Amino acid sequence: MIMARIRMHFNMLKLKSMPRHTIKQATGTTGRFANVLPVLVLVSLLLAGCDSMVIFKREARDYVAGFAGGVAGDEPSAVLVAQKILKGEGSAADAAIAAYFAMSVTLPSAASLGGGGACLVIDREKNKVESLTFMAGGMDGNRPVVPANVRAMYALHAKYGQLPWRQLVAPAENMARFGAPVSRAFARDLVAAQGHITPSSDMGRTFANRQGRLVREGDNLRQLDLAATLSIIRGRPAAFFSGPGKQRIIRAYGAAGMPISSADVDRARPVWKAPITVRRGNQAADFLPTPAGLVGAQAWAMMYRDGAWKSANNREKPHLIAEVSRRSMAGAGRWLHSPAELEKAAPSVVSEKRTEALMASFDSGRKTKFAIPEGGGHPAPVDQGGASVIAADQFGQAVACSFTMNGLMGSVRIAPKTGIIIAARPDPAMRGMSSGSLMVLRYDDQNQLEFMASATGGAAAPITMVTVALRAMLDKQNLEKASRAPRLFAPMIPDQVLMESGNRGLAKTLENAGHRVAPVSAMIRLNGFFCPAGFDGHRSRCELRTDRRGFGFASQL
Repeated sequence: MIMARIRMHFNMLKLKSMPRHTIKQATGTTGRFANVLPVLVLVSLLLAGCDSMVIFKREARDYVAGFAGGVAGDEPSAVLVAQKILKGEGSAADAAIAAYFAMSVTLPSAASLGGGGACLVIDREKNKVESLTFMAGGMDGNRPVVPANVRAMYALHAKYGQLPWRQLVAPAENMARFGAPVSRAFARDLVAAQGHITPSSDMGRTFANRQGRLVREGDNLRQLDLAATLSIIRGRPAAFFSGPGKQRIIRAYGAAGMPISSADVDRARPVWKAPITVRRGNQAADFLPTPAGLVGAQAWAMMYRDGAWKSANNREKPHLIAEVSRRSMAGAGRWLHSPAELEKAAPSVVSEKRTEALMASFDSGRKTKFAIPEGGGHPAPVDQGGASVIAADQFGQAVACSFTMNGLMGSVRIAPKTGIIIAARPDPAMRGMSSGSLMVLRYDDQNQLEFMASATGGAAAPITMVTVALRAMLDKQNLEKASRAPRLFAPMIPDQVLMESGNRGLAKTLENAGHRVAPVSAMIRLNGFFCPAGFDGHRSRCELRTDRRGFGFASQL
């Protein structure tokens, strides 16, 4: 078939593409085109065949051959905006930025301009992973709550963006100005927070329908004050945090009872750092240099690098998850309350010496006691919502970002005439510090991404993310199946296993191993990206998923 096509195209080229006086020479045995032209035709046809026959072909299970990029996030409209950016030759960073600004309109309960967050970025050209942290209230939680997301997205664009900045912000501005349907995710958050929203407040007026009630799913919601703020950001982002724009924000925050100073705004800068890395052979797993990132890194080291997951059978794995989460929260949990020391301590915390010591008393069949490291054993942070987005482009760049308001709907206050919901102050339970967990797993020597995920919703996020990765990597499950498995988490204090309700058989297994089980509703929302043989643009075979526990969306190109 292929040879017949080659002969046909070769004959057409001879007759149509060449000057008449060269046809005889080109087809002769000694002509100067005799050897070159067939090779060129063959190469062009094979390359064309790759594009037409492979890119849109579906392979077994849920993987897509010829993956040309994609995005997954916690709010569908934002994902569709990011999808258009990728289709328009934007980078993964461009897609994540556009998705964020869209979420600031469609999911402000978790991703308002007044919040903070963190990102992991794969720089394929330099074969490295970088983290960008930008917490509202600072990493230590002791600073005033300054809007951190805009400056962070600007920093991400300056380093990794391709398309013009205004093109990434304009869709969000248009949705705020002309209105967008209220998503199921935002409607759910409004219902959860309605007891704290008074109808006469700026918050109540902003999110009320014509009847004076809070908007519901599907209602068209216009946010004109937010549109004006986004217009400033679109035209000149630096104007948002300098000059008159900065003074506008300072006055608005003061009027809302959340005062900030000019110096506070100047200090609230995003920080580029190296991630926490756990290595095994030629694989490198990268986590955020945050307390939640350290919990995830230590759990990954114990279960993957040190082989605990591979050694356990299916009946033992729930018990293993419980015991590892107890130990990681006790061993790394201290940095939830002293994050300033984290960067220096991270290498020793994920070292084999430390993880072996934590697992020394582990019994595959019974819950056991272990020595709590000095300063460990703090209560787990409470659930504080959050939202995330992950994106990958056809050139091999990938970005994962999580955002938080330090609590559902933040402080439940809007900065007047800005449309910005102000984040809550981090409290003694350190809401926000575990708001999002990000993970990147790559083949270090081949410079290829294998797995990427974001998880939000509380202290169980890092453990959930790690266990989904283990099921995909070692149990050979696709992301759909790996994400569907019942989730559980043991916070150490209180000493119990929190487990999604409706799994009595699993609860009985854990109780027989000595655990006290407390059922909870759906835990953690996860967005995942998995390429079993590595991500290499059009040649890849990948899967992109969003969690059924939330109301997000995933789109593959």
